[in-house]
Amino acid sequence: MKRSVLYIAAVFLAAALSIAVLTVSFMPRARVSLFVLFNGDTLERAIESGGGIPVRLGYRAFNIWANGDMTEFILFAYGSNYYGCYYSRSGAPYAFQNAADGLIKTGENRWKWSADGNCGETSHILGNWYYFKAKF
Repeated sequence: MKRSVLYIAAVFLAAALSIAVLTVSFMPRARVSLFVLFNGDTLERAIESGGGIPVRLGYRAFNIWANGDMTEFILFAYGSNYYGCYYSRSGAPYAFQNAADGLIKTGENRWKWSADGNCGETSHILGNWYYFKAKF
């Protein structure tokens, strides 16, 4: 009897963990937020010290872009949508790759931008870190 209860509990726990992993993998903001949670401190120290960005961050391929106040990490893309995060030294939000297009506040710590048929959004994660989605 105890074995069957333990077996059922183990199966239930495995199913719950699988559902959680699948849910996070299909929610870009959650994936990006986890990336910042696990790598943000290391990346922030490297950015602030002017040192190199660590290569092994848990992603097979990503793109880094830096210009002045912001350092941006494109973590993944689905079709024409790009997702990632950026570190803002001043703590200010920015449009994708610090584009001159102005941000429009859409809610608490949320902004959007659009220009020439392209658009995107950004929102605060924690500290000086922001999430972004850009569509081209």
